[in-house]
Amino acid sequence: KENIDVSFSIYDLRGRLIKTLTSGNFLIGNSSIIWDATDNAGKNMPGGIYFCKIQAGNIIKYRKIIFNK
Repeated sequence: KENIDVSFSIYDLRGRLIKTLTSGNFLIGNSSIIWDATDNAGKNMPGGIYFCKIQAGNIIKYRKIIFNK
């Protein structure tokens, strides 16, 4: 019902942070986030299974990503 701080991060299977896609205050409504399959240093990541952590306020959700090259 109101704007909220949101963060999106990508992790590998070992739980290591690969990339922080965005973090900050989002407006109410739909938003899109695109991962370009690189890590925080800009290195291309290999195909595999990754996890996206979505945190909005006190709510945390994880989603599995299967990246095929």
